[in-house]
Amino acid sequence: MTLDKLMRCCVIYVDTIHPETKLTEETFDDIFCSELNNTKPAFDVLKDSETGLLNIFEAVITMAVFAPGHFDLKIRAIFSVFDLDGSGEIDRGELSAFIQASCNGLCKICSLPRPSSLG
Repeated sequence: MTLDKLMRCCVIYVDTIHPETKLTEETFDDIFCSELNNTKPAFDVLKDSETGLLNIFEAVITMAVFAPGHFDLKIRAIFSVFDLDGSGEIDRGELSAFIQASCNGLCKICSLPRPSSLG
């Protein structure tokens, strides 16, 4: 998935279900089906094993990390998603959400246990 496609999906998310962050497989498919041929593999890897739900921020981070594109463009895309209040700055709460989503999402992709202090 390219960064442009990922950002289009983020717009769909913001326009349809924001501020909900936990997605069912059906909702994830509704948001990402136009850009992914098959959303099930991504959902299955990134869903929480206990709740069966997917955290949209974990999905965005992991897709951005692995998307083709220049590092600066990836940072801008990720910044735009985590600037939750639209202030143009990342505050402490937004930074915390970014760090948690990054660690959790990347651990899921790599089949590693999540750090226990992140919850």
